[in-house]
Amino acid sequence: MEPHASGGTDGGLTLSVIVPAYNESSRLAASVARLEAAIAGKDRSTILSELSSASIARRNLPSSTPDASLLAQLRVPVPDRPGILAEVTAAASAANLNIYDVEIAHSQEGTSGVLILVLDVDGARELAAVLEARGLRSSVEAL
Repeated sequence: MEPHASGGTDGGLTLSVIVPAYNESSRLAASVARLEAAIAGKDRSTILSELSSASIARRNLPSSTPDASLLAQLRVPVPDRPGILAEVTAAASAANLNIYDVEIAHSQEGTSGVLILVLDVDGARELAAVLEARGLRSSVEAL
């Protein structure tokens, strides 16, 4: 184990991990501060520049998501109640299906919403059938 700042060991959490994380956190905080100032000052070009940088960074993150042409969106109207997300994702897990993205669109009334899941096309169809058997209707649409 590497020595901790205090001279002891800490199970692997060392200055070689903490310092880069702190530096990255400081860089991100500065970026957020620039964006906040730009929004407050209605500085459109800085806002667009900061958002563009964030978009590029997101696209450069490592990803195992397949090509969009192989994906589908599964939309599941659900009641707004504890456990509904777990119920749907557990069904996907039990069928050994990978969910690439999930979004929850809440209704303004607050009594229901729509789960929007992105899976591969066959997986979306399979999960739709599983959910239908559990009384949850859904729709599948290719991306």
